[in-house]
Amino acid sequence: MKKITKIILSVVLSIVLVLSVVSPVGDITVSAEENLPAQFDQRSLGIVTPVKLQNPWGTCWAFAAVSAMETSILSLLGLTYEDTVEEGNEGKEGVGLDLSEKHLTWFSIKTITANEDDKQIGEGISVIGEEEDYTDLYNAGADNRFFSTLLASGVGPIYEYYFPYKGRQGFTKYEYYLNNRDECIESERQILEKEMGGLTVEDFIEKLRSEGKLSSLVESAKNNGWIDPSVTVDTITAQILLEGITDKEYKGYENSDEYSDKDDWTIDEIGEDGYPNRFRTSGFSLKDGNMLPQLANRDDNKLWLGINEEGTIALKKELLNGHGVLAHFEADTSRPGEFSANNYLNLNTWAHYTYEDKRSNHVVAIVGWDDNYSKDNFNEGHRPPGDGAWIAKNSWGSETDYVTNDNGRPIGNGEWGLVDENGKHTGYFYISYYDKSLLDAESIVLSTSLGRDDGFYAMQYDYLTSDYKYDVSRTEELKTANIFTFEDGLDAEIQSVSTKTANENAHVKFQIYLLDEDSTGPTDGTLVKELSEDFEYKGYHRVDLDEPVYITYGQRLAVVATETNTDKEGNNVYEMSVNAMNDYDSAIRAGIKFYGKSVVNPGESFIYTDGRWQDWSDIKYDFTKEELPDDVDDMEVDNFSVKVFLVSATLFDNNTSIPNNDDATQKTVKVKPPKTGDIFNTFW
Repeated sequence: MKKITKIILSVVLSIVLVLSVVSPVGDITVSAEENLPAQFDQRSLGIVTPVKLQNPWGTCWAFAAVSAMETSILSLLGLTYEDTVEEGNEGKEGVGLDLSEKHLTWFSIKTITANEDDKQIGEGISVIGEEEDYTDLYNAGADNRFFSTLLASGVGPIYEYYFPYKGRQGFTKYEYYLNNRDECIESERQILEKEMGGLTVEDFIEKLRSEGKLSSLVESAKNNGWIDPSVTVDTITAQILLEGITDKEYKGYENSDEYSDKDDWTIDEIGEDGYPNRFRTSGFSLKDGNMLPQLANRDDNKLWLGINEEGTIALKKELLNGHGVLAHFEADTSRPGEFSANNYLNLNTWAHYTYEDKRSNHVVAIVGWDDNYSKDNFNEGHRPPGDGAWIAKNSWGSETDYVTNDNGRPIGNGEWGLVDENGKHTGYFYISYYDKSLLDAESIVLSTSLGRDDGFYAMQYDYLTSDYKYDVSRTEELKTANIFTFEDGLDAEIQSVSTKTANENAHVKFQIYLLDEDSTGPTDGTLVKELSEDFEYKGYHRVDLDEPVYITYGQRLAVVATETNTDKEGNNVYEMSVNAMNDYDSAIRAGIKFYGKSVVNPGESFIYTDGRWQDWSDIKYDFTKEELPDDVDDMEVDNFSVKVFLVSATLFDNNTSIPNNDDATQKTVKVKPPKTGDIFNTFW
């Protein structure tokens, strides 16, 4: 790699703080035979952050992910949300622990550029249509694999302060209209003319006039409050009509609590300090992205058969451990304010039960459960077969958690969810254990082990989000490896390695080799470190070394990951997982929103199969052909998710020595925290 990924911290973590805190709940080990509490709610521990409002975009997945990360951070540091709120700033926007959904959304679905990694240019996920209109990116929807892939690459999370969930001007819908009325009118023209098949508003009026139908339009416009009662068929113009429709629409947003979607929501690739905005973090990094066992058993056609006890216990354990959890399900609507003919949600009890086999359209955070929650709380005629429900945190606003912005306008206010003792909607609801759409629960475990004030580095090749389950299990020996060249200007120490596991209960052995000058394979050198760990759940996992491995400029190294498991028959098997995605043409044929691009260069990833090491770039399509879904004929297949995480070395007397190589020179930058509302402000 010519350019190594260097992460710049937004906040310096106090070593004393990190070492002195403990998780409010210790790791829980529960067997299927042991009893779990009948009820549990993470809110009782103070580790759940306030409900937010995702409007104006379809970004529920990002809000659920951020909520899970915030809970993980509070649990990790032994803090409650209230501990992070400065006295006197309660109820103001951006105070307390508040991570950026905008940063997560934007860079999850933005491909790699030359400024970010010049050997993987163009790799990643794109949204069909985003090339012409970036707003398609915010409305495309996604799932947990998008954000966990981003986190696993050492990106984020970063505080809301730096990338707030609003456009550059920070206008609400009404504020944007007041400042950009002409633009709003022109936007209304484009919408109307698109609906009229390209006919201009002027031509439409003249067409009605010639047909003797213009009076009906004028009367209808008056009844809708679009035009003044004094306007007649002789005085009506396209401009009068467009101005009237626009003014009426936006005056309805006068007390709106959501930011304008017409504002500029892009994020600059390069920050003011000259560093890529993608690779910024607040000192926390992903340790485990745990894909939990499914909550339901399903047949070969993916039809619901019943509750999966293994998945239920796993989710409860993760909640008890203080980890943030998110899950997918089929909501009545995919965003607030939409009409639905479904009958899944009881609006009196706020109890949800998808009684049909449906694909998910919404993602929420799960914060607790109640085994005794009565099935009678769900809609009559469509009640689940038994009691019990999960407590879910939505992103459709709240009457108890909303805040005010700098202009005094309410942000996040929404009449949605369970009501409290004062009759105020809280933004929470119940999902039945028997819900037929609930799936893909994932827990997030973060770490501060890389939280050095001089940043950390991630060496990697895999930026492609996986949208297909491509996991391999074989009886013959199978290994994956990546070879890297350390080309940063500073000496460094390897602190962690990571991979992506294919199944639950995997055992992974990592081996780090410092390679010979003439090496061609990942084991052509000196084995300097070997470590192993068992992982209860599949997904992304990072392991810290007991002692660092020191490297200098120009050093070539390899990390080999060997994942083993036991199959249902008790046989030892070798496993691997690699990210894959539809290419553009197959995505168009399949009618899906996302397509991917992989960049697998020779000499990057290697696989040990058939008794020898082979370059993944040579065999990846032949190797994967038999493993891909039947309905997929064109697939982008990525490098292996084997990564190395480094920090600046402390072993050497001259840590700042930089070779005479312009490409190796990088500036170490530190971004100061915001003046108020920052969780670590008092520790700066």
